[in-house]
Amino acid sequence: EDAFLGPSFSEKEILIMLRKNQVIYKKLSDKKLVEFVAKQIHKNKTVGWFQGRMEFGPRALGHRSILANVCNKDIKNLLNKKIKHREWFRPYGILIPETMLPKYFQENIKNPFMLMVGNAKKNKKELIPSAIHYDGTSRLQTITKKTHGLLFDIVKEFKKMSGIPIIINTSFNDNNDPIACNPQDAYDCFMKTEMDLLVIGNFIVKK
Repeated sequence: EDAFLGPSFSEKEILIMLRKNQVIYKKLSDKKLVEFVAKQIHKNKTVGWFQGRMEFGPRALGHRSILANVCNKDIKNLLNKKIKHREWFRPYGILIPETMLPKYFQENIKNPFMLMVGNAKKNKKELIPSAIHYDGTSRLQTITKKTHGLLFDIVKEFKKMSGIPIIINTSFNDNNDPIACNPQDAYDCFMKTEMDLLVIGNFIVKK
């Protein structure tokens, strides 16, 4: 049902990293965390999202991810230039609840591992400009409450604010670096890029 087969890190281990690096942080409850992160994404902030066990495979699947606002047509360029440092034309994957897929895409196939693309419906393309490649396709990942918990709730909360049940999901790394595995990796990537916010467990870190 999922590919979260890698290492995870306890709250104690996260705190050791934060204190070692003399980081100012704030801890939020699950409910407050969901509301806060959804609001920040809606305000066009880029969020480094580090939760639970690391993904196995070729895609970031929501445990070591960078999240952003799919409704903002400039987000793709911002991510490519200021965070991923890669070619301007490179598109990004998205997270979408499984039940919402038929509303936005022609296909209705579960895709929990982001290994297939979908063809966006014509009347939806302009609503999610940063998710659509020039040929009208998107690399998408379908999610459920069971598999994604807090992240599913963030997408749901984001929908309340924007009307769109979709957010950008790309791997938590700079170009040519491996995906962040441990808390120190996540913090280092956050500091070396122009990412706005780091969420690691229930801890919030700002620059």
